[in-house]
Order: sequence, then structure tokens, then C-alpha cells
Amino acid sequence: MKKYILIFILFFNAFICAQSHYVDAEYRLISNGTLVKERVNFSYYDKSELLTIQDLDFNTKKSQYVNLMRTDYDDKGNYHIYYKTEISMRTINHRDYDLSLVGTFVFIYDKKNGTPLGFALKNQSTNHEWVVYYNQAGKVHYGFD
Repeated sequence: MKKYILIFILFFNAFICAQSHYVDAEYRLISNGTLVKERVNFSYYDKSELLTIQDLDFNTKKSQYVNLMRTDYDDKGNYHIYYKTEISMRTINHRDYDLSLVGTFVFIYDKKNGTPLGFALKNQSTNHEWVVYYNQAGKVHYGFD
């Protein structure tokens, strides 16, 4: 019986410790500093190591293998989790592999383990410039309301 309890505890602990991030963005920040309506979901699940970008307006979905690059805080104290595209045979053999997605991806929170505010990405498809998306909480947090 102790053996089964130990296995359950280990399984439960591994499940709970798996890191995942999800931002349901509703707005994109454009170059003139205003927000435009654009619905995109960004998700990352530690077990699969896949970052998925789903454009709800065009009903498209792309996935990339990524690795944790670093975590950091911006000058306002918001917490950022940076991922970069993994370049390996696994990514090249991934059926949805898209070279335009090779780049850096950032989940933005109001604090560590806090409320998701947005998502930023920089890659070939963005001309290597940061493109930032916000959810409703990020829109209010950054004073766009």
C-alpha cells in the first residue's frame, strides 16, 4: 500500500510542478503606440516543450519547440519569461516547423506567479522587431483604457 501511495505522490508532484503559460490576447500594439483588436492565444506546456500560437481571427495554429532562455523583470517590476526556439533535428523534423517562427518569445506577468498581461515575440516574420500582444488585464495595467 505504501508503494502505491508513494507512486501517487510522485506522479501528482510531477503533474503539479509542470510549468505552463497561457495568454489569451485580445489586442496588438502597433507602431504608432495604439492597440488594435487581434485575438491570438499563446500557450506553452513544459512537458511537450511546445509553444503554440493560435490566431483566432484566421483560425490558424503554429507550434515551435522552445527552451527557457531566462527570466527577468522590466523597469516597472513586471515579470518576463523568455523562451527561444530550439534548433535541432527534432524541430526540423516537426511537421509544423516554420523557419519564420525561429526567434524569441516572452510571456509577461504583473509579478512572478502573477496575472498574465501579454506576450511578445521577435522573429523573422516580425522583421526581428518586438511585436507585443495584450489581454484585457494587460490593456488596463499599461493604461490603454
